[in-house]
Amino acid sequence: MKYRFQYQTPEERENLIQGNKDKRLVGEENITEGNFLIFDDMEEMIAVPRQRIESLEASQADQDELIMTALLGGN
Repeated sequence: MKYRFQYQTPEERENLIQGNKDKRLVGEENITEGNFLIFDDMEEMIAVPRQRIESLEASQADQDELIMTALLGGN
């Protein structure tokens, strides 16, 4: 999930960064409407790789089983 916070001074900017250490700073906008910092809570980014890791672990377990069967002379 993305969070967008507006700031006006360098001190407010630093306070936002310090107050959102549990999130990753992914952008900064200095536009006509104002200055903004954009953070991401990283949960979505972690979920996809975790699913991929689980898939790879399952594939590795299947391969290990095939190797053991071959080494032990199974059918």
